[in-house]
Amino acid sequence: EQHIYIIEHYQLDQLKFQNTYQVHVDLEQLHGGVFQLLHGRSHRVTQKLVDHPEIKSVAFTGSLTGGSALAKITASRQKPIPFHAEMGSLNPVIGLPHIVKNDQVKFAFDYIDAVNLFAGQMCTKPGVLFLLDSNESFLRHLREAVKSQQIFSMLNKSVYENYESSIQSMKLSLPLLATNEGKEHKNAHPAYCRIFKLEVKQFINSRKLRAEAFGPSSMVVYCQNENELMECLKNMDGSLTGSIHAEKADLTLAAKIIPIVESLVGRIIWNGFPPGVIPGIATHHGGPWPASTDSRYTSIGIQGYKRFVRPICKQGFPD
Repeated sequence: EQHIYIIEHYQLDQLKFQNTYQVHVDLEQLHGGVFQLLHGRSHRVTQKLVDHPEIKSVAFTGSLTGGSALAKITASRQKPIPFHAEMGSLNPVIGLPHIVKNDQVKFAFDYIDAVNLFAGQMCTKPGVLFLLDSNESFLRHLREAVKSQQIFSMLNKSVYENYESSIQSMKLSLPLLATNEGKEHKNAHPAYCRIFKLEVKQFINSRKLRAEAFGPSSMVVYCQNENELMECLKNMDGSLTGSIHAEKADLTLAAKIIPIVESLVGRIIWNGFPPGVIPGIATHHGGPWPASTDSRYTSIGIQGYKRFVRPICKQGFPD
């Protein structure tokens, strides 16, 4: 059986994408026709592609809106096919009291570095930080970390405009804790780093505020006690990652948190931050909806091929 992989992209530099694609094909010495690159600037191109009877499986990376629409198309085909989408992910970071108190500077700067990495355009960017202590000195270090960040350029005009639109919406209802707006730069589509403060009730009651903002922004949620933290976690949607930062004195609380986080994410990180995925045997890049459409599969790593194969049992054949 012949397998042909078709890559469709949207609103990217066509020549640059074509050249990159060709370099990889040449390096891997792939047989002609195994990979096909399809240029398209209309959503109809993608819709027609996933609805074509010769397409047998689809992998998608993009927005929740786009992924949901394509999932409906693949499911409503005359012969439905597997659809593996990676979509929205908030990637919560939980900072437990002792590590935040005893390692404030490093924790604040590492958190902001993760938020701003590649202009916040990583699918594993931490979108929310939960704290059990509204420590003013930690806030001061957080603001210093934001101001020290380089202002990168976003992928294109459309991505920049969508990011700014989501930021303006957040500014209407949330206090801005820190930003590097006003810092000098030479980018046409500047990715300003912004950190917002979110109340526990707002987080629990507003699904819109819990949605991923594609860019270098994140929210800090101060929980008054352990119960509020648990309530926030239980109201979260699925994510690719969940990070727990703790010291030895925090282990009792961490043990209560881990089972909840396990039900929410595909990768749990201990005393680290999620951006930076190393493909390997143990890599799992997936999670419950809306992080992905099927949390059993990974889109990165050696096991990623399983999205495109199916088992066949042959019974009674001679040796």
